[in-house]
Amino acid sequence: MNRGFFLFVYACFKIDLFSISSSKKDIQGTQVIAYKKDLAQFFIFIQQNYSLNHPGDITYAMIRLWIVELMNNKIAPRSINRKLSTLKTYFNFLLKENLISVNPMGKIILPRISRKLPFFIEKDKMDMLFSRIDFGEGFEHYVTG
Repeated sequence: MNRGFFLFVYACFKIDLFSISSSKKDIQGTQVIAYKKDLAQFFIFIQQNYSLNHPGDITYAMIRLWIVELMNNKIAPRSINRKLSTLKTYFNFLLKENLISVNPMGKIILPRISRKLPFFIEKDKMDMLFSRIDFGEGFEHYVTG
């Protein structure tokens, strides 16, 4: 039987402990489900690609390869960041429980998230809006121009 399978079973057990610990911190049930899903996806990747015995054997390079796979699968940067945040919290939990000695997430840099540009209304269109709609008495004090 694949040694990675044992790591996966161990990870599932710790995911449940992590979820119980997280649920005490006023986290919504849907967030706990998302944590479990993100962690399960990561450990499936680890199981498929490595033969490890313990989460303490996971390295920075393995996590980086998972990030590359997520990007190659066109997963949105915001989703990747959520998954990495979950991993970071999970490994911090394992550190706190003295189950690992080093957090492999320490060197991980989150992908940049593109921000949408603000939408502006041209001055002539705003003037047209103000000329066509009666905003009532005293509103002109709020209009600058």
